[in-house]
Amino acid sequence: MTKLHINGKEYPFAFTYKCMREIANSKGMSEIEQSEKAFLLAINMGYKREGENTKISRDELIDLLDEDPSALSELSKALANDMGKLTGEVEEGN
Repeated sequence: MTKLHINGKEYPFAFTYKCMREIANSKGMSEIEQSEKAFLLAINMGYKREGENTKISRDELIDLLDEDPSALSELSKALANDMGKLTGEVEEGN
C-alpha cells in the first residue's frame, strides 16, 4: 500500500483487483470520471486495509485536487504503480 501526502495530510492508497473490476464494470463514464472513481476507490480501500472506518467522498476528492496542484500527479503515479503490480508490469516493492 502506498501513503500519499496531499495538503499536509496522509492518505492510504491501495488500488486492488476489486477496484479494477468496479472501474471495468462502469459504463457511460468519461475518462475523468473513471479516474476520479479509481482514485476514490483506492483511497477508501487503503483506509479499509488499515482497519480504519474512514471514507472520503467524491466531493472531498475533488476538493483535494483543487487545493493541491500536485495531487493529480501523485494520485496518477500511485494508480499507475498499483495497476502495474496487478498486471505484472511492476514488481512488488517498487
